[in-house]
Amino acid sequence: MTGTEIYTAALAVLSQEPGDNEKWDRMAVSWLNLALAQALPTENSLREEGGFSLLSAAPRVETLGEKVKVHERLYAALVNALAAQLWEDAREPYKAQDYRQRFAQELADARVSVPHGVVDWYG
Repeated sequence: MTGTEIYTAALAVLSQEPGDNEKWDRMAVSWLNLALAQALPTENSLREEGGFSLLSAAPRVETLGEKVKVHERLYAALVNALAAQLWEDAREPYKAQDYRQRFAQELADARVSVPHGVVDWYG
C-alpha cells in the first residue's frame, strides 16, 4: 500500500477525502512516520519470523505517494493510527482513543513470538 492509500482509508473513517482539510493533508506524512516508528517492534517480530534481517530504525516515507515498506499485516494498524490522529485533531477524544486502542490491538495481534534456544544456567 502507498501512503496515499493508507491516508485515504483513514480519512474515510471520518467521511472525508484528501483535500477536504489542508492541515491534515500537510500532517499526514508526519503522522504516518510516527505510526511506523511505533510499529517497529511488531515489524521486527514479523521479519524475524520470516527469516529476514531486523530493522534498526523504522521505515519512513517522504511523500504519501511512496509505497510503505512494512509487512502487509500492519496496514490495517497504520490506518487506525492515522484515524486516531485525525479524530484527535477533529477534537473527538473518545473516538481518537477508540482508534488508538484499535491500533494497539492490531499491533498486538500481528506480533509473533519467535522461539529462541534456552540456556540451562543451572544444569
